[in-house]
Amino acid sequence: MRSAEGCELLRQLLQQGLLSPRCMRQTEVLLPAAVEAETKLYLEQQMQLAQQEPASELASAERLNKLNWDAADVELGKKMMQQHCAACHQLRGEGALVGPQLDGTIVRGAQRLGEDILDPNANVDKAFRITALLLDDDTVLTGLVRDSEDGSLVVTSQDGKSVQIAAARISDRRDTQQSLMPSNFGEVIDDHQLASLLKYLMAQ
Repeated sequence: MRSAEGCELLRQLLQQGLLSPRCMRQTEVLLPAAVEAETKLYLEQQMQLAQQEPASELASAERLNKLNWDAADVELGKKMMQQHCAACHQLRGEGALVGPQLDGTIVRGAQRLGEDILDPNANVDKAFRITALLLDDDTVLTGLVRDSEDGSLVVTSQDGKSVQIAAARISDRRDTQQSLMPSNFGEVIDDHQLASLLKYLMAQ
């Protein structure tokens, strides 16, 4: 971020929880003189938090190593897939094709897939990174952005819903390093549900 407008947009995304402080490790943030004092202070605090945040990769690996695979329930895993994943992921023809198709990802094994679930921002394919759009009414829209045939943009949010925006309405566009998948998904499900989901996916 090299402009006052870009810094303000970054502040909005962080405050709305659409980006985590971790993104400050990957985003070049230069605070120009024109930036408001409140925004400058907030971003400086977020940069400090980013440096203090523990390594998520280690936390994910430790959690996966503690899972009780014997107690995992395939039927429960299927319910977890339908409840949490099907809005964006397709498996064997069922679900939506917003994020990666799971038929191709499960071949990597439970450990790697579990790491992707618990830490979706660690290794994001460019095709599935969030884009932030600042609209002409000063609202911020984030999601996967695709160009349509008529020149407008189709933005798909984390719930799998899409909205079409005219290109003329976009004041600023910023690509991020973040995944569309919620970074707190690992907090939504417990260890038994996680093991059951992985066991169901591996059974496919």
